[in-house]
Amino acid sequence: MSPSAVRHVFLTGQPGVGKTTLVLKAIDALKTSPRTIGGFITTERRDGRGERCGFDVVTVGIDPPSSGTLATKAAAGSRPGKGVPAVGNYVVDVADFERVALDVLGRDADGPGRQRPDVTVVDEVGKMELHCVDFLPAVRRAMEDESTTVFGTIPMPRYGRTVPAVEAVRHDPRVAVVHVRRENRDAAAVAVAKALRDGHLDIDALVPFLQEGQAAKLGLAMDGGDGDGVPTDGVPTDGDGDGDGDGDRRVLGREEPEGCPCLLGGAHAARFRPECFTPGDLPDVEPRVLLLGETSSPKPAGGSALAMYEGRSMWRVMERFLLSASDEEKGSSVCDHATLVKAAVRSGVAVWDVLAEVHETAARNGSRRTKRAKTAADGASNDVVGLLERVHTIESVCFIGAKARVAFAKNFGGDKNDASITVENVGPAGGGVSREVSLIVLPSSSRANARVSMEQKARAWREALSR
Repeated sequence: MSPSAVRHVFLTGQPGVGKTTLVLKAIDALKTSPRTIGGFITTERRDGRGERCGFDVVTVGIDPPSSGTLATKAAAGSRPGKGVPAVGNYVVDVADFERVALDVLGRDADGPGRQRPDVTVVDEVGKMELHCVDFLPAVRRAMEDESTTVFGTIPMPRYGRTVPAVEAVRHDPRVAVVHVRRENRDAAAVAVAKALRDGHLDIDALVPFLQEGQAAKLGLAMDGGDGDGVPTDGVPTDGDGDGDGDGDRRVLGREEPEGCPCLLGGAHAARFRPECFTPGDLPDVEPRVLLLGETSSPKPAGGSALAMYEGRSMWRVMERFLLSASDEEKGSSVCDHATLVKAAVRSGVAVWDVLAEVHETAARNGSRRTKRAKTAADGASNDVVGLLERVHTIESVCFIGAKARVAFAKNFGGDKNDASITVENVGPAGGGVSREVSLIVLPSSSRANARVSMEQKARAWREALSR
């Protein structure tokens, strides 16, 4: 497959990450180019209280734009009836969606007087839109038409559950799939606009933002990245390919600290903690359990994996049972941090956080704790599901308190009370097989959680982490 045969660009990413915002930014940037634009985007509809109550479909490239209803949320306390086209609590208005989307996609583009634009926007190819039986064929016709480039969006698999029509787009050799994250979306918008500006698709501009596996699919020499501006060689970039990793990390006149990568042993260690990795520094033990906090700790200044997550209250709980199996590690009621880290990894425990944002304390920033101004990086999640997909030995995720569990549900979908998550194994040993990973909420290790004694915390943690 030659990269020159790539003709279409689709964005993917978690819900709310800003895919439609990126589409609009790219469209705005293309207004200075000679290329014509048409298609549609999907927008949220909110009620008088500011709560989301539905989705609308709105045309682009047409003045004035046309709009219609895609879906409306069912009344509180009710669910869509059997046979009603719906996704969750949202009832799909198939007829109104067809009226707007199918017309702008050029249902009769082969007829007299109809001509496709240079760029056809399709936001998105998702479950709601697919309730229209004529929608996917219309998208396919647009993709077969060599006079247009389709610029669309597709959802990420939720809990490993895939939609065949969506995956067909993702794996199409003519499609480059860009992985959008909060921390890369501004740079990705510039790259996408550059890629679409000329008559041929500039695939080189998209390489740092391609979803993992896309480069191999497209016949590129190397996998350019996994959507966060970080090439697979482990060298961080800020999205513009210069490798300096600065990005937009300054807050209130000072540099925002970078969060810890995942702490784990085994064959995957170098991939998921490349910035804090020294061969042989940790036991070569594949993890069984992923221990997840809510917000990240700063990456250790010395770059040693043995210094990761130092100072976290979780170690006070785990030292009560992690060291009991090794006489040589006994000797004092409080051992050094490196010994605890090794003991955790040897026990099959991996450590990470749901959010990439660093939780700063007065001890870290040298001042009283203050509420920071929001930045584009705030609330960005670590690729926890990506870790579960690639490290097939992890059987359970244990959350350090309820806040971490809520943050996981908010960023990766599902309900905070779900007992498990379905994960699709990927990679050479994955074979496309799915597995169930248990989700367990532990008592918070914080001293503020005084309702639970340290003995009770240790007992609950030992039981969960030793399964």
